[in-house]
Order: sequence, then C-alpha cells, then structure tokens
Amino acid sequence: MVLGKYDFSIGDRVKHPKFGEGDVIDVYPLKDETVVVVSFEKLGQKKILLKYGKLELVKKEEEEVEPDEET
Repeated sequence: MVLGKYDFSIGDRVKHPKFGEGDVIDVYPLKDETVVVVSFEKLGQKKILLKYGKLELVKKEEEEVEPDEET
C-alpha cells in the first residue's frame, strides 16, 4: 500500500519519537487519512494517523520468497 512518503506494510518495524519502536499490525484508510496501527513493546497498540505520526521505518518486513527449483 503506497502511503505518500512511506510504504508501510503489516509486519514492518517502525520507530515513533515518543513511543519508541514497534511493529505495524494494521494499515487502513480513514476518510482522507491513513491509519497505521502499531504494537509498541511498552505501550501496547496505538492507532496513529500517518500524516501526523512521524513514524520512521526501521526494518521492512521481508517477503517470503520461494526458492528456485533446480532441474
């Protein structure tokens, strides 16, 4: 899902200046905004409006890649 400056996906590791690091557990539209739900280690789940949240991407969730079959 393209969200302006960032492309957050479920499973991404993000950092918030006040809440610290956490994992993205949901991303959804809300009217003209995008909400990112993050599970923070110390605070639990927080819903953050992407426009105001100042989230930084720490680590992108790696997609599972099927190994090439050798013939």
